[in-house]
Amino acid sequence: MKALKQLAAGWFFVAFVLFSACSDEDDLRLQLSSTSCTFGASGGDQTISVVASGFDWDILVQGGDAEWFTVTKKVDGILIHAPRNTDLSVKKTTVEIKGEVNATIDIIQESGLETTLALIPSDEAFGFDSYGGSLTLSVSSNYPWTVDSDADWCELVIHKETNIFTLSAGENNGDKRTARITVSAGLEDNVKTVTFTLTQYTVAENPYLAMVGNWDLYSNQWVLGGQNIAAGSYVSFTIQEGVVKDTYVIRDLILNGMELEVYYNPEDGSMNIPLGGFVGMSTNGLYACYLCATNMTTGSVKSTMVTGTISEDYNTITLKGFEAGFGLGIIGKDGSSLASFSDLYYATGSEITFKKQPAGNRAMDRYFVIPVKKRISGQSASLSGEMTSVFSVH
Repeated sequence: MKALKQLAAGWFFVAFVLFSACSDEDDLRLQLSSTSCTFGASGGDQTISVVASGFDWDILVQGGDAEWFTVTKKVDGILIHAPRNTDLSVKKTTVEIKGEVNATIDIIQESGLETTLALIPSDEAFGFDSYGGSLTLSVSSNYPWTVDSDADWCELVIHKETNIFTLSAGENNGDKRTARITVSAGLEDNVKTVTFTLTQYTVAENPYLAMVGNWDLYSNQWVLGGQNIAAGSYVSFTIQEGVVKDTYVIRDLILNGMELEVYYNPEDGSMNIPLGGFVGMSTNGLYACYLCATNMTTGSVKSTMVTGTISEDYNTITLKGFEAGFGLGIIGKDGSSLASFSDLYYATGSEITFKKQPAGNRAMDRYFVIPVKKRISGQSASLSGEMTSVFSVH
């Protein structure tokens, strides 16, 4: 008759469970170091010692899903291996040590965690202009992750130790090109995927280069010689590259020979134009010339910043940021006196825009030209000291 009793073997480092059977001959004994085995979701290996006295033994899986783990018989016990549990449910089964004396071991593995995956930044699309560039994203996931690109024009560098990856591309002088980037995390049927597109635009689509070229200044109202004149484009000028993807140089705007550095905003493709800055000297050296926000009704001038936003077809730049009543014009400074010029055009309308000329066309100057000298050493760089100053209208 089989009987079950538990024996504490104090001279072992672990407690053994003792199974025994009484017979007319020898006393058969089976000792296990544990009758249960629990794994976390990540899996791993565990060993249970088996000591059988007087008989041979084998392993039998009694129930549950036997495919999710492996059990191997060793000389002194069994080795149980559980892989990562990607299921969202707990796994259970029972292993029987079978011989003249039998014993069971319950095996349990915790449920897998639902895969989480997020990218920072998390946009669905990214873009490089024709100059190229680089993009770094960080990956947040509770499982191992991978990233792949379906295009070879962008270089992919993975830094698993810091959970980031970088995409970079050189200059594009050809057609627009697009790559699909796929980031995956998890295992088997517990996988999450995030995809996004990376586009590199052509030279013609480069928002920085789109503003480079020959332009006309349009206003829906003008003043010339103190008189209002009709809407139209009376001034032509040039926008040239400055520091690539950072600045431009505007030349010949209203005043032939003038120069003004303006700033490119890569976040939205706009142009920031500081007004009130020195742009040149008159030939006779009497007037320092400034491009300013001007009010030809009150004879007022302001130093300010206006923004130029380019249209989707890249043919119009709309200027915004003028206060009511103020437009665009050149102001001369002679000592402490400010003056407008009767032979220069002043854009005074509520709508002031740059209109792009056809490629290769540089319109004839349609305005009176005042030659200017290079900047005189020590000349004030702006009218910031006279944020609102009255000038005489000539």
